[in-house]
Amino acid sequence: MNIQEYCDILNIEINLKYYPNQNGRWCANFDHCEFKDTASSRILASTYGNGFTPQAAIEDFLEQIRGKLMVINATDENKSREYIVPDSLSA
Repeated sequence: MNIQEYCDILNIEINLKYYPNQNGRWCANFDHCEFKDTASSRILASTYGNGFTPQAAIEDFLEQIRGKLMVINATDENKSREYIVPDSLSA
């Protein structure tokens, strides 16, 4: 499955941001999502991918999140959802 299909299934957005005057740096992440290394972990971390193109930023992001527990809307008890990011997820 690719990242666009995954976002369609979970109804989440991919954020891409270009940073001016930072040697062409792009950043990618999912909107309103944090990640845990394991389900038993209590620590949520915001995760971002960086690259010199939008594609490279998305690929870096995927490398960091594959296999991790993703928590969507973690601060809203009524809307919070959790999923394990598939290891097979592609750009």
